[in-house]
Amino acid sequence: MTAIGDPVIQMQAMLGEYDKNDVCCAVLTFTVNMIHAIEDKALRVRFEREYIKALGFLSAVEEQFRPTTVNAPSDHSDELAGVMMRHIFRSIELGLSIPD
Repeated sequence: MTAIGDPVIQMQAMLGEYDKNDVCCAVLTFTVNMIHAIEDKALRVRFEREYIKALGFLSAVEEQFRPTTVNAPSDHSDELAGVMMRHIFRSIELGLSIPD
């Protein structure tokens, strides 16, 4: 039997060679697609809310165990937000539908 964390660790290792911004955009798209595959709208909205809460919680916990790096670029979050917004607008231009 495979431990629950194993696929996550394997995916992290596989995606580790890609640019972080590209990985975040791919995960964003994959997550939205998976959430919107839930047909029951009330359940979909609830799942999305819980997912966002889990993201915030996991991020806060992870932050406590991450060493502080002095040379990390201070504007990386702004850069990532910009990359993700460009990804979203590119998706719209490609005719992908925007979920409710």
